[in-house]
Amino acid sequence: MMLPLDTVSRDGQLQRPDELAERMSRLRRVGVEGVMVDVWWGIVERDGPLRYDWKAYLDLARLASRIGLRLHAVLSFHSCGANRDDDYHVPLPRWVTDAVARDPDGLLFADRAGTKSDEYLSLWADESPMMIMDGPGSFPSAQMDHAAPRTPLECYRDFMVSFKEAFEQCLGSVVTEVLVGCGPCGELRYPAYAASRGWQFPGVGEFQCYDRRALESLRAAACNAGRPEWGAAGPHDAGSYNSHPDDTGFFANGKGRVRLQHAKSEAAVLTNHRWSGTDSPGGSMDNVNAFGGNGNTSGDWDKAANSSRPAVSAFPRGARSLDDLREIGGEHPGASRPNGRWDSDYGRFFLGWYSGELVAHGDRVMGAAATVFNGTGARLALKCAGIHWWYRTRSHAAELTTGYYNVLGGSDLDQLGESFSQLGSSHSLSRVDSSAGGRWSVDLGRRPEPSMGPLSMGTRNPHSRRSAEWPPGAYPSTDSMRDSPTGTSPTGLTKSGGLGSKKWSNGSLEGEGSPGSSSGRGGLDRVPGYDGVMAMCRRHGVGVTFTCAEMSDGEHPPEMRCGPEGLLRQVVATADRHGVEISAENALYRCDAGAYKQMVRNSMGLSGDGGGGMHSFTFLRLCESLMEHDNFAQFETFVRDMSGDSAGGR
Repeated sequence: MMLPLDTVSRDGQLQRPDELAERMSRLRRVGVEGVMVDVWWGIVERDGPLRYDWKAYLDLARLASRIGLRLHAVLSFHSCGANRDDDYHVPLPRWVTDAVARDPDGLLFADRAGTKSDEYLSLWADESPMMIMDGPGSFPSAQMDHAAPRTPLECYRDFMVSFKEAFEQCLGSVVTEVLVGCGPCGELRYPAYAASRGWQFPGVGEFQCYDRRALESLRAAACNAGRPEWGAAGPHDAGSYNSHPDDTGFFANGKGRVRLQHAKSEAAVLTNHRWSGTDSPGGSMDNVNAFGGNGNTSGDWDKAANSSRPAVSAFPRGARSLDDLREIGGEHPGASRPNGRWDSDYGRFFLGWYSGELVAHGDRVMGAAATVFNGTGARLALKCAGIHWWYRTRSHAAELTTGYYNVLGGSDLDQLGESFSQLGSSHSLSRVDSSAGGRWSVDLGRRPEPSMGPLSMGTRNPHSRRSAEWPPGAYPSTDSMRDSPTGTSPTGLTKSGGLGSKKWSNGSLEGEGSPGSSSGRGGLDRVPGYDGVMAMCRRHGVGVTFTCAEMSDGEHPPEMRCGPEGLLRQVVATADRHGVEISAENALYRCDAGAYKQMVRNSMGLSGDGGGGMHSFTFLRLCESLMEHDNFAQFETFVRDMSGDSAGGR
């Protein structure tokens, strides 16, 4: 159970201890195993650099021990008050905000307009010494005027060392988990959306790469890539906080390169399906998305896969064959535009850099944490945000501004045609070049002969060997890509080559792949947005806590293209593939039966390939409403449902 944000007051006192003790005892009686609390940097180190006050948190640990509860401590290096449901304000320590005032353009994230975020120090300043004033203007004049400059990373590390020393006697016994804050809300992400800066759901948010050090990093990366013109700024056409993807040039969700709208018709040929409606096709393309796609679905994968007459329309009127189709071309009224600039060379460069800098920050912070806490018996973890809006689009715009590079690029043909046609062929994966940031290439083998003869695709021989490439910093994922909640698509490639270990089936077709999900379409062009995070966590022996476990796809307006269920499945599968333990939380306070059922379903049903299940679930949060009689009765049932053996660990 997550404790209230104000469990400890800003002056370092445990608030309402008698009431808290009674409620924690009540939680223990119904089967709750522990509580989670934010350990605020702005409270513990409020009196000056290296002056730590742990008293209230030690009192809480003793209280939890007496009641028989475990304690999960979130080392919260962010401020509180900028986001939804933040009913309490905790700023960064005053001596930190003083340092920020002396260098705001170098210590705080900034958006394109130059607006600063004071939620969390810029990750590009991790290793840059801060000028720390510890005297008049901030603190009593009796204190020294200057403190030794320290970098933010040194501040985080010193805080962790002091925490370890203060809680040494109960680390691993009472304090069984330490979650290390790596960004706003304690999550490893950029502050791309915040109500305090005017953001409203479901806006795409804004890139946070305009502070001085961020731009220096971008310029260096562009020069290293041989394209210095890319280093002046972030995308100019990415809209603003409350834009929708298709309102922008950068995030627009086309369907890949023009003329490939008909890939699904070609895929149907390759799989020996008959055309729907007539043997002499000549209808519209209204139902072309029934195999799944960019959101205009009129069917689903399972219906198409299990029917001898797949729910795809035939060629545009006037085309009676694939050759006729190419004579007519793809510019018929139903043809869609190409993807936005996120699917360009520039977009791949920028997004690779932006997401890579986030993972590198997590690597620095969690590397320091592992050094401090290894051997204490406490589990280490970080929080990963559940950015579920616009998930069921190709660009995944809200994830991109937040720092998760999780897109579906390329074209429909590359995704569907190859997915259907490469069954049974050999696959291998190799680097196209030997540089550290070189591109990966997968050899797709030879395409089997389609029953209706060869397909002419310009000057490219469809029966020749094909390869697909991934940009620097990304590599193929073994995730199978889901387009609707009811079906999965077949492809899944691993970094070492070959296909995954699990079976998939599509009507009469059967092959190898791995379960998992996203909003994608079985594409070979998917950039795996969570692999970098999970690989980093695996390297440091760190678990991941993920949000939005209470949400279902259907409870959001369809035009927002939300996909919390698919997102959670994708993250769980990715964590399982990397051998990372995963826990879950609800993103918003909910105490209704529907949310409880969804939380149980997600925690007990999403076990990943290895069957390990969720490590734990933390409910957000303890409050007056939850303790009301009827609400608490439902909560007790929820706890009982979550206590089954199939729920995995604790």
